Amino acid sequence: MSTNNNKRIMIIDDYKDITNLFSIFLEFNGYIINAYTNPLEAFNNFRKNSHDLIILDLKMPNMDGMTLYHKIKEIDNNVNNLFYYC
Repeated sequence: MSTNNNKRIMIIDDYKDITNLFSIFLEFNGYIINAYTNPLEAFNNFRKNSHDLIILDLKMPNMDGMTLYHKIKEIDNNVNNLFYYC
């Protein structure tokens, strides 16, 4: 396992299998992962400077990925985001 200097990644997808897949792969490669299947819960747990990257699905119940992206950017404009549509 390689080290990534404790880089933190937040994964948000309403499918648990997807968050598990990403988590296993990224943790194996040395990243610290916080995974959520509920976008509202993810938003409530997000803090400024807490993550280096957010990986989020665009199509989710309760809050779509673009809405969540804009809410997170209001808190931390420096966090990087990776979107995908599943």
